[in-house]
Amino acid sequence: MPAEKNIKFHLTSLFQYRPKSLSEWGFLAALFFSPFGPVLRYLGWLIAIAGLFRKKVELKNFLRDLPSTIKISLIIVLGWGALVTFYYSAGDYHRFLKGWSLIVEFEFAVLIAAFILREDGAFQRWTMVSRILVICLGLDSILWMLLPGVFNGTFSSFPTFYSTLSIPLAPMVLLPFFLEKGDSPKVLNFVALFCLASMVLIGLSSGAILSITGSFVLLLILAKPDFKKIRFFLTSVFLVLTIFFLAGFISGNAKTYISRIEGEINQIRSLDDPDILTSARNQIWAGAIVLVKENPFGIGWGFFDDRFSEHPEFDWYNHRSGLPYAPHNDFLTVLV
Repeated sequence: MPAEKNIKFHLTSLFQYRPKSLSEWGFLAALFFSPFGPVLRYLGWLIAIAGLFRKKVELKNFLRDLPSTIKISLIIVLGWGALVTFYYSAGDYHRFLKGWSLIVEFEFAVLIAAFILREDGAFQRWTMVSRILVICLGLDSILWMLLPGVFNGTFSSFPTFYSTLSIPLAPMVLLPFFLEKGDSPKVLNFVALFCLASMVLIGLSSGAILSITGSFVLLLILAKPDFKKIRFFLTSVFLVLTIFFLAGFISGNAKTYISRIEGEINQIRSLDDPDILTSARNQIWAGAIVLVKENPFGIGWGFFDDRFSEHPEFDWYNHRSGLPYAPHNDFLTVLV
């Protein structure tokens, strides 16, 4: 019976980290379901908007108290985005609204994030929810990694799904290792780290490795942990890798682990060949720079493909057919 009471206690403890309002539930749904398409993301936003109507007074005070620089910046971006997008849409209102909705959604997401996270305890809740998500996805990826022949996991059609999600979630997993006083036990910290490592490994990509390394370095700079905390973290990483490779030898997947790691390391070391180092993304970046020079006031939201296709002389077309598109290149649209 003591064990049963202990389980109930921990479940009750986890329940306290649930979202505290309808707007927070909607925001959570929009973020977590967005990789599966816009319909689920918009459904989350609708739930969040319904929650905001129930907090009209708080929302009004929040918007009123925003710094003037923030208000002016948001208005400028919204107005500039509307004018340039309307110009390039050539009177096609459908294309205009589809493109301009990107900047409207962006500003809405920024404001509602600030509105939700301003509350006491919101950051702690989101940290715990993120780590629970990592543990759930990590356990799923571990299951597939231990089964011979199905290494890519549940989302085999999107082989980097796990590692892509690990990038924004990694700081929430790493943070407790460097806090002075954490709310979660060390065992939970270790389990979350183990599951994060499994997510990175199952869909291994150099982008995920470099991004998470950057998060780690930034946490070191901000948290300024002492040597004891760093030693504990590195020891945990060593134990995680040891367990992985032992499990790999048992399941027969060790060679797959090693070959993937060697492939990504060789890519990162290919400093003399930008095409290999960036997986040809340098050709997209070079084209984007040209578009920036040609269009100093922007090209409108949603028109990157149109402008890129007008330049068949771009080096990209010497190596690839079709237009470049991938989620990790979306920042180029913002740049241009």
